Amino acid sequence: MLQSCIRQVACAASRLVPPRNLARFRPQIRRFSKENKEESREFLDYESEENEEDVRGMKEDGWTIYVKPGSITLDQVRPSERLLSRLDEEQLRKYKYVCAELELYLYLGQIIPDVLTDQDWTRLLTMRSTQERVAFWEYRGLTCAREKRDKIRAEKKRQEHQKLSEKFDEAMRIIEEGGMGYAPQGYRLIQNPLRNQADGHRLHGARMYYSIALLNNPRVIVDMRDIPFAQDSHRRHLSAHIREAIRQNNESNRPLPLSFAGIELSESMKNYLKYQVGYFDSAYDHQRLTPDLSAKPPQEMYDFDRDEVVYISKYAKDMLDGPLDKKAYIVPATMDLSRESLGLGRKSRVQMFCLPIKKYVIWRHGPMFIPLPTIVKILREVNTHGNWEEAFHKSISRRHLHDSDEKFEQRQSLFRERREEKKNLIKSIEEYMDKKREKGEI
Repeated sequence: MLQSCIRQVACAASRLVPPRNLARFRPQIRRFSKENKEESREFLDYESEENEEDVRGMKEDGWTIYVKPGSITLDQVRPSERLLSRLDEEQLRKYKYVCAELELYLYLGQIIPDVLTDQDWTRLLTMRSTQERVAFWEYRGLTCAREKRDKIRAEKKRQEHQKLSEKFDEAMRIIEEGGMGYAPQGYRLIQNPLRNQADGHRLHGARMYYSIALLNNPRVIVDMRDIPFAQDSHRRHLSAHIREAIRQNNESNRPLPLSFAGIELSESMKNYLKYQVGYFDSAYDHQRLTPDLSAKPPQEMYDFDRDEVVYISKYAKDMLDGPLDKKAYIVPATMDLSRESLGLGRKSRVQMFCLPIKKYVIWRHGPMFIPLPTIVKILREVNTHGNWEEAFHKSISRRHLHDSDEKFEQRQSLFRERREEKKNLIKSIEEYMDKKREKGEI
């Protein structure tokens, strides 16, 4: 009798649900690569034994996997006899009604629970509408799946800890016998020689010397003349930009010679470099090859011809392209909200160019502002391989290059689809219950 009613409800649902959404009543889960966790276009069929092994493997990897639709029966989620014995006649009638709804939901639902406690049933008996109960069952399905995932992760972590403890015990036994055992209480293997900070500083200095003396790379000069006139909030942002630009340049395999010009070494500027930038005037300056500092304007800091110096401003009319064949590239340390870079470039009386962003990149989202570390990284990438497009895509944040409207529309479309499916499921359950009420079964 139940199967025939379910078939009738499924036929009614097929008339309510668009053909695209009909298959979602028996949901499929996507196959994920265990190497990169990327979603493929293949689907898993719940009926295949091979796919069930894949699901178990995904569970072991820590994915939240929902219960297989149709695998849970009503008897598995019924309340205890103790709770049923405390129900009055009206509550028992409501209990039978909820059981009939739940039986159909366990067959048609996408996210179904495998456990319902007495407390859950007490809450279900107080809910007035089918919509509330369906939302609660989905919530319990999500909660059960997360609890299973947490248990799997905890067990995996316990096993890894047990293996590590056994490994250390074996190492200590070897040490007691006079051998070399590697353990926290015994011998230790140094995996990374750069854990010694002084060695790291020497390596960075050697790379920089190689870049200056042997490769004859162009020099990047940061124009600091606008720092004293910037707002306090902008100065804090710029200090983080300067610190990050120095760090990235030092850690690069092909660094560019970096210099800072236009710095009047007053007491306030010294405090700014020491406490906000946090790189200059430290106790380890003797170990590091620090960037050059100068109070001179950037175009006069080195003995370069003016034709060999380029000032980079996003408001310049000419576009920089091709290889970096000049001796110096001046980058302003400014937020550039009021065209400060344009004024500083004109004051320097050198060639002004903008980065060829509009030629190689479609900027889709957010203001077209490239911070100082990103500009230095772009110049470093172009100096390495000469490809501006690759340099932009490696350096600029992806959120600026993807169309947020398309992503928003996709999310909204999936949300509307899911909401329509849920609405149709609730309507199907209500029609099913109406038919049972007409036949006098509830």
